[in-house]
Amino acid sequence: MSPLDRNDPAPDAAQNFSWSIDREQKLLLIEIRDGFSDYDLLKYIPRIWEDNPEVIWCNTVVDHRGTFGPTDWTWGALEKLGKQWAEFEQGQNPGTRVAIVTDNYWLTLLVNKALGFIFPGSRFRCFKEIHPAMSWAADDEAPEED
Repeated sequence: MSPLDRNDPAPDAAQNFSWSIDREQKLLLIEIRDGFSDYDLLKYIPRIWEDNPEVIWCNTVVDHRGTFGPTDWTWGALEKLGKQWAEFEQGQNPGTRVAIVTDNYWLTLLVNKALGFIFPGSRFRCFKEIHPAMSWAADDEAPEED
């Protein structure tokens, strides 16, 4: 894997997430930690693509294992983020993959049942470990498994 461009959120963020881009692999990694809220979701996640418009072509891995309690983000914020993303990508998104690493059963159900409606064109899959998630997200030829 190539060296990552590592970026943490602005100091005014609660340091409850970080992100990096592997430009060679065209892979965006977002790590979410406890305390991640609707505010964070709607203020800081769009900054990633606003400051790095090439992420439109990146597959994404969201590492949700850093959360040990309930999260402070809601379905409504995810819907709003989906609208912001659609406005940004304007139909150019080529059906990227989004791998979510989590042990949270409810998040797995949400991913399997609903996120495709919020982010049309993207393929979603949950994993319990980071390495298979990154492999699946980075390999457009990898078979779909359930």
